[in-house]
Amino acid sequence: MMDIFETKRISPMLIKDEVEPFDSDDWLYELKLDGSRCLAYLGIDTVLQNKSFAMLAPAFPELCNVHNAALKRCIVDGELVVMTDGNPDFEALQGRKIMTNMMKIEIAAKQRPASFVAYDILYKDGEELFQRPLEERQAILRETIKDTDRIAVSRHYEREGTALFHLTEEAGLEGIVAKRKGSFYYPGKRTSDWVKIKNLVDRISWLPDILTRAAAHTALCSDNTRVMRYC
Repeated sequence: MMDIFETKRISPMLIKDEVEPFDSDDWLYELKLDGSRCLAYLGIDTVLQNKSFAMLAPAFPELCNVHNAALKRCIVDGELVVMTDGNPDFEALQGRKIMTNMMKIEIAAKQRPASFVAYDILYKDGEELFQRPLEERQAILRETIKDTDRIAVSRHYEREGTALFHLTEEAGLEGIVAKRKGSFYYPGKRTSDWVKIKNLVDRISWLPDILTRAAAHTALCSDNTRVMRYC
């Protein structure tokens, strides 16, 4: 059987439902970022692939070395984001994705560098992890990826989904995602094991200055939600 790292034909798992804010010991919560979903294949080099299997790395040369943050060969699921003045900038990200002129790409990489925020791991060192429970995959992800200025691991928060959602409202963020504990990863499937809770905003209007790093959302939550427990 061909190794899935070599074939590079995995479709990310998709969210089926949008729900109202809720609290539960059976779910984990994380921020919903205003970026572009992609899978990162991290081995001897970096391959970034969107849901349509298009290769994104050529448009984002500043991410060409994020594989050095991986301790083992792996496939991680996450979000590609561009920050402008400390804010995630979806329009800037979209503009960069369609660039073809190498000189313009290199200038944009310096002026508006992209970062990758990883929130799941599907494969590590020859082993497929789809049938590992969510909490195990998260632990493996944290063990495998070290945070840098271009890649960071998303933090997950327990129990208090409503409080985290209200914080995103105050900050003008897009919302949060809730993920069922113990759930598996189903490539290419829409599942109710992940649900989104969205604010009625289209753009982010505020974030602290520290959000200039790829771990931006980590700083927001750890600074402003001290009563919450993240894992």
